[in-house]
Amino acid sequence: MLDGEELSELRLAVPEILSNPLRLIVLDVSEVSLIDSEGFGALLNIQKQLTESDKTMALAGCREAVLLALSLTRLEVLFRCYPDVQSVPAR
Repeated sequence: MLDGEELSELRLAVPEILSNPLRLIVLDVSEVSLIDSEGFGALLNIQKQLTESDKTMALAGCREAVLLALSLTRLEVLFRCYPDVQSVPAR
């Protein structure tokens, strides 16, 4: 589940991610079984920061429950999901 400690680690990584010259950031969520509202809030915040820095984020390895949660919250339009990291097209 994307919560607590994982969210703290992700938030701490944001400045480094923003300073990276790459424009596409791939977040491997293959070990994430579920994303709660706090997790979605954090992802939305990170997506906003990335957009402001002319970057985008892709989610790789989304499990069925994560895809369903994205669909139910209509967030699938904001987060592109790919079966695995290798499937994410280079930008």
